[in-house]
Amino acid sequence: MSKKILRRKAKDILGMYGEMDTTQLRDHINSVLKHGTTVSELGNILGKYGEFMKVRKETRVSCAGRSSGSYQVCVWRLAPTEPSMGFTQL
Repeated sequence: MSKKILRRKAKDILGMYGEMDTTQLRDHINSVLKHGTTVSELGNILGKYGEFMKVRKETRVSCAGRSSGSYQVCVWRLAPTEPSMGFTQL
């Protein structure tokens, strides 16, 4: 999948919902787009571009059979835009 499309879709979703963790965002993107993404690809894009901001890390507990344990997920939101320094766009 194109990084540009993935970035734009992540920006749209976070703009609509506010904060989401990486797995929720991935699930939403995969339900909307034909060719989905992985958590690692999405995390790389969110961490690389300044328009996204990591809010916190949450610890999740998994109780799925043998692989029970805990893991961390990052919660993301859109970074605040900088003020326009008094200039207005026409």
